[in-house]
Amino acid sequence: MDSIEWSAITAEYYTVIGLGIAVLICIIIILNSRRKLKHIRKQQLADKIDLEEAGKREKWFKVFTESIPQVFWIQNQTKTIYLSPHFEHLTGHPESLIRKNIDGLMDICHPDEIRSVKASHDQFWKDSRKPLDVNFRINKSGSQWIWIRERIFHYRHISGEIFFVGLLEDITEKQLFTDRIEDNRLLLDNILGSIDEGILGLDKDFKPIYWNKEMESITGKKKQEILNGQNLFEHFPHLIENGVAKIIQSTLVGKLSESNTYPFSLQNKRKGFTKDKYLPLVNAREEITGVIGFIRDVTEELARDTILEKTQEHYALTLQAVNDGIWEWNLQSDTIVFSDRWFAMLGYSPDELTFTIDTFFSLMTNNSDNKLIREGRSQLMRKEAIDLEIQMKHKSGENRWMLIRGKVIELSSDSIPIRAIGTQTDITQRKINELDLIKAKEKAEESDRLKTSFLANISHEIRTPMNAIIGFSDLLISGTHDEAEKQNFKLIIKQNSDSLLQMISNIIEFSKIESGQAKVKPEQVELIDLMQNIAMAICKNLGQEKTSQVKITIQTPPEVTEFMIHSDSGILGMILHNLIKNACDFTEKGQITIGILPPKKEVLTVFVKDTGIGISPEDHKRIFKQFEQIDHGLTRTHRGTGLGLTLAQKLSELIAGEITLESELGKGSCFYLNLPLQTPSGKP
Repeated sequence: MDSIEWSAITAEYYTVIGLGIAVLICIIIILNSRRKLKHIRKQQLADKIDLEEAGKREKWFKVFTESIPQVFWIQNQTKTIYLSPHFEHLTGHPESLIRKNIDGLMDICHPDEIRSVKASHDQFWKDSRKPLDVNFRINKSGSQWIWIRERIFHYRHISGEIFFVGLLEDITEKQLFTDRIEDNRLLLDNILGSIDEGILGLDKDFKPIYWNKEMESITGKKKQEILNGQNLFEHFPHLIENGVAKIIQSTLVGKLSESNTYPFSLQNKRKGFTKDKYLPLVNAREEITGVIGFIRDVTEELARDTILEKTQEHYALTLQAVNDGIWEWNLQSDTIVFSDRWFAMLGYSPDELTFTIDTFFSLMTNNSDNKLIREGRSQLMRKEAIDLEIQMKHKSGENRWMLIRGKVIELSSDSIPIRAIGTQTDITQRKINELDLIKAKEKAEESDRLKTSFLANISHEIRTPMNAIIGFSDLLISGTHDEAEKQNFKLIIKQNSDSLLQMISNIIEFSKIESGQAKVKPEQVELIDLMQNIAMAICKNLGQEKTSQVKITIQTPPEVTEFMIHSDSGILGMILHNLIKNACDFTEKGQITIGILPPKKEVLTVFVKDTGIGISPEDHKRIFKQFEQIDHGLTRTHRGTGLGLTLAQKLSELIAGEITLESELGKGSCFYLNLPLQTPSGKP
């Protein structure tokens, strides 16, 4: 029902009321006239004409009151003196109900309203200057209840008598209509109030006519504060500053606004942002009567977006920092999305490889890694995380070690894995370091083993000469042997003492080299003479039996009787001694040759060649390692600590030389000492 229809109903309603009041006044006048007529009859017959006129008016009044639906009544201070004939039709009760006075209506009043209606009546009878106007329900018949409107007016006649004029009207349909309107209004208000978006309504003067609960929450202003006759911009001046006022004004001429974000003064005067959209309010005649606005507080949302952007930025920077590749695997279609870094760490650009599982397999270096990838897929389908180390082919051709980690991040409605995400890290350097650590560990374990072997050997090597020295010293002291035997005992003691001394010297010298304390003292050295002296000294210690089995010779270039070299004679002597001693130790029978090769390219080569047991090719490098011996164990047949050749090699490096080897198992060995024809400092 539009506003025109409602206005028509209201106008008709008030017209009827006005007529009713006029009729009541006429009734009072007619009643008064009747009294006058009686008085006139008693006093003069001339008033007969007036009486007839009053009768006519009374007849006219009855016709009028019977033609309208309202019930009129008149009551003086003691009883009801007039009641229109519609009373019984309207209330369903006889006139006797209120014949005494109108308070008889209390007998049929609804229980829920009787107290308030009676209180209104009592108040009116006490002070009737203010008209009574009350709505309540009465029982018309049985279970039928109707709504009536009761109005009572105070009237004082010119004679001074007081009358009460009343009007009863059935407003059931109006009340039901009003109730429906109110119910619909409350329903709409509840619906709009429950929406988590602010809704406001403005009239054409921009005065708020609607303000839901969410608007109260956003602005901190209650509906009662807003719906006070002021326009919206008086409540919120900042709407003029941020341009919202112009948008609202343009809406009144039919323009539709887009949903935009604006700064807004929120509750507690805090600054924030709202997302606003404004639409024109249009009535049934398609006239714009106002504006409706939809407001949403997006302050926290924008803050979250800002935090999310920063988080994503930090995440991207983190990924760049950790240098990892990212992959996302669709387990249903077996398509994989790789990050740019994933391609770059393998030397490719994104357009060079396909986004499928076959890309993984094509970059594997062996079948075992292919198997690992397939097993990883099976783990993901079982909702297990994967952690794989595989080798992949770089575009350059080299193999790179990769660590692949991932887990399922999305399941279908029936809990089947759909998507997995993970990282790929280049761990090649870590693998190299691990291999180096393994080698270092093995080397340390080998060194520990060799040291243990060395300690066992050296204890044996020390005890052997010491036992000889002590034993033969005891024989000399006993005095029970002849001079020839004593002389032999002395020779044995001397040989073993020299051997023990040489052994201790080697150990001390080796310790000096290892600790960096060994020093080179260059001088002029006559090499051939040095070689002969060392050979003779060794021969003396070999004993007569060994000397008869092994022949030591000196071999020099033709017509060369001496050869001067600038070097450290002590170091050079120790090198030659260890090489010759080693040859003697491993040659049971045959020949040992010590010699000098003709110089080549400022390099002098001294060699020590024997016809001993020889060395297999795989042991050529081993024999120069510290504590290494080809013959191990307590049952070994050759003496030695395993330091001689190692010491010789390290000493040769001190004087800028090197030792090389030519040997064949069972055919003897030849060690070459290559020396520069200059001093270690480079001076001739």
